[in-house]
Amino acid sequence: MKYVQANGVRFAYLEQGNGPLVMFMHGFPDNAWSYRKQMQVFADAGYRAVSPFLRGYAPTEIPADGIFDPIALGKDL
Repeated sequence: MKYVQANGVRFAYLEQGNGPLVMFMHGFPDNAWSYRKQMQVFADAGYRAVSPFLRGYAPTEIPADGIFDPIALGKDL
């Protein structure tokens, strides 16, 4: 598990492989771990597979502004 700061929130994410980026985005009630098998397949195929825990999903922080709308989620990416 790795961490990155974006839009004032500390995000946790999972990462496997190297190469072109492929993002795996989850929704309720899933989380970043939901894609662990798919991430391995893409990493084995030569991609960098990244699956972040979206804002408010532990261990990512809950944003201080309390905003969870699609615009904020898109900016997070």
